[in-house]
Amino acid sequence: MDENRKINILMVDKQAMKLADPLEEFLNMSADGLIYTLGSCDNYAETLSTLDGVDIALVELDLTKEYSISADKDFLPWIEENNAGYRFLAYLKKEHPHIKVIMLVDYPACEDLPSEITEITEKGADKYLVKPFVISKLVEEIQRVSEEGTATPK
Repeated sequence: MDENRKINILMVDKQAMKLADPLEEFLNMSADGLIYTLGSCDNYAETLSTLDGVDIALVELDLTKEYSISADKDFLPWIEENNAGYRFLAYLKKEHPHIKVIMLVDYPACEDLPSEITEITEKGADKYLVKPFVISKLVEEIQRVSEEGTATPK
């Protein structure tokens, strides 16, 4: 593996600003030989201009009926999905298929977690993590996806 391989991560989550710096520190403390950089957005709409060069997207799957950011409600209206998180996942898989996606699922918002997990994987997410989670678990999932990404060139 190339010792200087850089993995660019974009975190799209309402708590992204709080978690981005410590997550980047934890990732770069690992001995996997990769250099991680982490950018963050707190809504889906602003992410469109930040997708170039992204290897992994950490995407919040907001399953609540009310959108916390009003711009997310009408985000990517041409994609037929009721949920903005699923719309963004569909967009990523179509327009940026090289980006690996880890969905961050808010457990309290799930009415039926097992069926939601099935739907997430069927819609193309590479991994998922149920919130709340410990940061070390997120680091592990990012490292797994990073390793999977090294097997196939972009």
